[in-house]
Amino acid sequence: MEKRIRHSCAEAIPDEKLFRSEIVHKNIPGFSHLVDAKDRDGCIELLASRMRTKETPSFSPYRGRPEGAPDLSEQAKADAILNGIFTLPDAHGGFITEKLVGDFEWSPSFEGERLYHPPKMFRYYLNQHEPLTTLANTYWKTGEAKYRDRIIELLVDWIRRVPTYWELLPGGELQRQHWQNMITRNRFEKWLDFYHLIAPALSDRDAIDLLKAMVFHSRLMNLYVANNIGSRISGTLAGMMKVNLKFALLFPETASAEASIETFKRHFRTAIDAVYYPDGGLKYRCTDYHKAVSVWCVQAVKLAEELEIEDIDYEAQMTRKMEAYTAFLMKPDSSLPLLGDTDYLKDERWRNEKLMELNPDTPSQAFEWSGLYAMRTGWDEEALYLFFTAGPYGIMHNHQDHLSFEVSGYGKHLIVEPGRTPYGRTEQRNRLSSSMAHNTLTVDGLGQHRTHIEPDGPSKNHFFTCHEFDFVDGRFDEGFGPDQSLKVSHVRSILFVKPEYFLVMDQVLGEGAHNLVWHFMFYPQSMRVDREHNRAVSEESEGANISFTWSDPCLEPEIIAGEKEFPYRGMMTSEGDRPAPSLFLKRRADLPLTVSFLIEPFKASERPQTSLKQLEARNGIAFRVERKDGTEDVILLAQGAASVGGLSSDGIVTFLRFKEKIVNSVLTAGANRISFKEKSVLELDVPVRWI
Repeated sequence: MEKRIRHSCAEAIPDEKLFRSEIVHKNIPGFSHLVDAKDRDGCIELLASRMRTKETPSFSPYRGRPEGAPDLSEQAKADAILNGIFTLPDAHGGFITEKLVGDFEWSPSFEGERLYHPPKMFRYYLNQHEPLTTLANTYWKTGEAKYRDRIIELLVDWIRRVPTYWELLPGGELQRQHWQNMITRNRFEKWLDFYHLIAPALSDRDAIDLLKAMVFHSRLMNLYVANNIGSRISGTLAGMMKVNLKFALLFPETASAEASIETFKRHFRTAIDAVYYPDGGLKYRCTDYHKAVSVWCVQAVKLAEELEIEDIDYEAQMTRKMEAYTAFLMKPDSSLPLLGDTDYLKDERWRNEKLMELNPDTPSQAFEWSGLYAMRTGWDEEALYLFFTAGPYGIMHNHQDHLSFEVSGYGKHLIVEPGRTPYGRTEQRNRLSSSMAHNTLTVDGLGQHRTHIEPDGPSKNHFFTCHEFDFVDGRFDEGFGPDQSLKVSHVRSILFVKPEYFLVMDQVLGEGAHNLVWHFMFYPQSMRVDREHNRAVSEESEGANISFTWSDPCLEPEIIAGEKEFPYRGMMTSEGDRPAPSLFLKRRADLPLTVSFLIEPFKASERPQTSLKQLEARNGIAFRVERKDGTEDVILLAQGAASVGGLSSDGIVTFLRFKEKIVNSVLTAGANRISFKEKSVLELDVPVRWI
């Protein structure tokens, strides 16, 4: 095998250049004298000695004494790496195990007409040094020097034998240039995080070559930031600036440290503004990536404060909003809504700390630039919760899922999204990213086809919240189909009557007859269709259940779960491949059409209490929800003066509760005048909530 070493990190910067131009001499007493005397060995000895005695940095995850015993599965992986056996993720949700011993090839190469094995994703994780993190974790937990020595062996081998930029293979099979720079960032950060674990055992020569590699990585990232700042990859660039601030904190004696601080001062604010809305939401429109990129930004600001960088009030304020976005939108179990390419992630401790720190004034929250909403009864794990997406399409990692929603209640996920599908499963990923797999609508077999349009202000969606009820609405009118030529609009309004039920009201606007299909995905559980009551209901013996009722008896229901081949209906991939019962409601109808869906979470020991009926309204839409205890709710939606029965209102949403046919309470949002049987509701001597 040919050794390609001419452009390795160790050779990219000669010793003399490192000593003369890459080191700030004033920071190392006596170093300038050795350089002037051309005492190469003395320079190496002094610099290496300094590198071996670095204190543990504040950012290292390996600070202090480790808690608990070693993770046995991780230790087994570390033991395998000692013997050259590497197990790393593939692109399809699984793993690849390869034996790499001796002078193995880190980077891709050709062997005749065949691509070098192992596959791309294995190389991706190999070259961002995931195995070294496994060894570092095990060494920190056990203190056994064999793991530390293996880190040094692999690390030094990489920096002396791997080209600084890998050659692009024909057809673009290899990682894009951007991916290569992300690998650079991830690899470099791992080195910095575990550096103090290995530093005392470095030889003089290993220490100098490692410093060269780190300087070279820092320079590459500063250059990449300067060349691409303000673009849609600015989230990645924020991560690079954060890593370079770690380098600046650990190695202030380098010129690259000073350059990294200047890069942060010049470009970090631009990076935030390029990929974040003013409310702190990431334009990638994906809660998973939002959490990751926001963590980078928060860490960068903390590092900047430690480095005493001034004038970062705006950056600190924006990172606070980023954290509020994540904490306020999290589900009751502290996991993220499965918006876009999101995996199942849960962080209860972080969320509880942030809620105490941020002290939100209401449980339900709106992010109006991002167009994301969380409606809930409270912050506890048993709370009823609905997440709604009705904002801009975004720039990356997004799905065709406008107006979709998720529901949780009584400690359980009830209605969900499919989440992220492994990127290597192209056909399945394309299908599960489409409208056909989300809790929304398709028309004539066509889903939404959205493109990014940068908003010039907060969304115009209505959002109201109070103790008794929440209300939100959104609109999709960008067209259906690959060319967006099917001009049908979808308006979705959601009323949350606390703590009882959610009412989802859909208006499908347009002309002519169309085939309509609504799709709703339920968390893995038993589901059956109750045709008599126009509903689907779960029948779990423990935890929570859900009743899902539709107002239009002409909708034809079908439940499908677990299709492992195209079109992959009823598949949830965010927690591994799990069959998830999906309800399809089909109808051919003339437009415009109005349909509503009543969502009632209930405990396993109980039974559904509600039924739903659509009413004839003038200049609006209206529904009646009847409960088994005899109470009736009438809900009227309008954009001006409207009426149904004896109710007249100019409110956006008006709610009347009747007990024994007598008005018992009134809830309304956006109204100036409300009357019942020509008498103002203010004269009825009943509670009125008017917002």
